[in-house]
Amino acid sequence: MAQTHTENLTTATESWRGWRRNVFYAIVTVLLVGVGIVFWKVNLFPILAWLPEEFLNGFYASQLEFDHITHGDFGPHVIHYLAISATHWSLMIGLALQYRNPLSKVAPMWQVTGGMTVVTLTYPFADVSRIPPPVFAIIALAVVAGLLHPGRIFRTAPRFPDKAMLGLGLAAAIPIVFLIVDQLGLQASGVDADPHWQGLHYNFMGEFGLVFLLVLALGASSLPGWRYSVWTGGFLAALMGMGFVVYPDMSSSQGLIWGLALVGFAALWVKLGQRRYRTAVGARG
Repeated sequence: MAQTHTENLTTATESWRGWRRNVFYAIVTVLLVGVGIVFWKVNLFPILAWLPEEFLNGFYASQLEFDHITHGDFGPHVIHYLAISATHWSLMIGLALQYRNPLSKVAPMWQVTGGMTVVTLTYPFADVSRIPPPVFAIIALAVVAGLLHPGRIFRTAPRFPDKAMLGLGLAAAIPIVFLIVDQLGLQASGVDADPHWQGLHYNFMGEFGLVFLLVLALGASSLPGWRYSVWTGGFLAALMGMGFVVYPDMSSSQGLIWGLALVGFAALWVKLGQRRYRTAVGARG
């Protein structure tokens, strides 16, 4: 069985050489640089979110240059910017991992292609004209990169061998689905006077929820590179959980209790993932 698997990988690698490989890495680089640089102010937010209120309301708010965010009043937007930055980091992690042995990074590639695909499910609830045109280019390139991936990700049906991780992921999915429905409902019924509606912030929350569910499914799956998705899922849960704890009263925050629950989930999720990894290494040895 191991020999057959090795032969399949060798065959896939040989057939991937040439223009497909070059185009794939070109797209991965364009996406990584594009998302990393164009949205760099947002991407830094997982670090900046914990700085003093004076910094966020002052210098940071002035640098964003968004009409719906006024100088001195950034606080209500904290959770939304944590959500969109978390979605970006899931994408960038999946892209960066492709530079080394992409055949073993199928799950992280799904974070890119699948992640950018599921976010489009939120668009019917929003004013699409408010979405920056580069976002649609990023989605299209992510799909093309998935098609060119040597692991042929669209032909690989995932299995879920670890019942404990699958059960924990399904349990977490219940409140996340309610969060998605609630936030997209706010986006669909919003008014111009609501700055969060103007900035598509409720959409940010819906996108985060969908990407989070996808990453959990990838972490519980048998796809090559599933361990990276486990750690990504733990990072997303811990980041938003800490946001809810530190900013329990801000817009879209789910409060202290749910924040602590998310942080606890992150720790347990990663622990189960590490246990599964050690078991797999022991079985091979």
